[in-house]
Amino acid sequence: IGNWYYLVATWDLASNKMYLYINGVLDKSTSFKNVKVTSTFAGPATPAVPVVVGSQFFDGTQLLNNYYGLNGKINGVLIENRVWSASEIKAFYDAHKAKTANW
Repeated sequence: IGNWYYLVATWDLASNKMYLYINGVLDKSTSFKNVKVTSTFAGPATPAVPVVVGSQFFDGTQLLNNYYGLNGKINGVLIENRVWSASEIKAFYDAHKAKTANW
């Protein structure tokens, strides 16, 4: 509480790995060993279910089991169809971290 964090998760379809960055630095990575995922990105898509930011398991009318609420502020969300490099993530963090100094 009282701290601002810059979180980035990237998922590389080619390697089937997800990476988590905190404040511009790689914190964890994991691979999806028993999951075969295939996808193509042709442009903006309309998901079959909404992306809910700040909580989990919302069906559009009610909170479901295992709700994880957020006690904080979300300054922005960006979803892209490409994997950002570690240097891009760090540069973006460095360029914007001062904007939260008065939160």
